[in-house]
Amino acid sequence: MGSVTVRKIDDATKQSLREVAAKQGRSIEAELRALIERTYGPKKTGSSDELPDKKVGENRAEYLIRIAPDFDPLDIPPRDQGIPDPEFP
Repeated sequence: MGSVTVRKIDDATKQSLREVAAKQGRSIEAELRALIERTYGPKKTGSSDELPDKKVGENRAEYLIRIAPDFDPLDIPPRDQGIPDPEFP
């Protein structure tokens, strides 16, 4: 595997990268690697039901609605009475 060194990154940019990486639970190096792979890596081919790219304009809720099979509403059983309230003298 190859490696790349990037020099002269603005401190504010580096701090922003550090914060984004932390939110993703990754190191800065792992975050950059994921970004490079997403941007320049081979495109994965698959079904049209893949998660939408943010550029497409379809959010996750719209995606889930689109792929959800037609189904009858769920029958929700009534709640049981549970433990009765105590009676005080």
